[in-house]
Amino acid sequence: METLELWYSGLAGAERFFWTVALLASAVFLIQALLTLVGMDADTDFDMSDMHADTMDNGGALSLFSIRSLINFLVGFGWAGVTFLGCGLHISLVVCLSGVVGVAFAYMYLFMRRQLKKLERNGAYKISDCVGMSGQVYLRIPAKGTGKGKVQISINGSVVELNAVTDGEAIPTGTTVRVAAICGTDLKVERQN
Repeated sequence: METLELWYSGLAGAERFFWTVALLASAVFLIQALLTLVGMDADTDFDMSDMHADTMDNGGALSLFSIRSLINFLVGFGWAGVTFLGCGLHISLVVCLSGVVGVAFAYMYLFMRRQLKKLERNGAYKISDCVGMSGQVYLRIPAKGTGKGKVQISINGSVVELNAVTDGEAIPTGTTVRVAAICGTDLKVERQN
């Protein structure tokens, strides 16, 4: 520990600044990463439903200015500053280059979050979206609306099983049908040609 104190006290002003930023930002970054891995990221115990904050979590235009983006900026800025100072560059050039690297880190984080957001999918669907779709009869559909059968249809990448009726002849299991209309919560289907 004494060696670490000697090393830190021996650093020049700019070098001490960049090392401090790099180490503190990296520590916060690691804590954020660990909390995210165990499922305790920022929105766990905080209800954002009544707030209109413009952050990455709700996809606002100013999401570059979220806490996570700031931490990523500081990680890139700090470590780039340490690296460029070690190369013997002038301090003003080091600050400019470190700023560019910090902004690149923040944008990389933002880009990755947006790409991950695209992978999210809501499994909800409206039954009216089924009109015109094809499906397979799972349970025989009785003739002329005298009873209900079941049809399996692929909606948004998921196969759902829905009640179905027909105005025509009975439709046996395994037959491909097309949804003609919606009757309440049931599908009105017809044989597909």
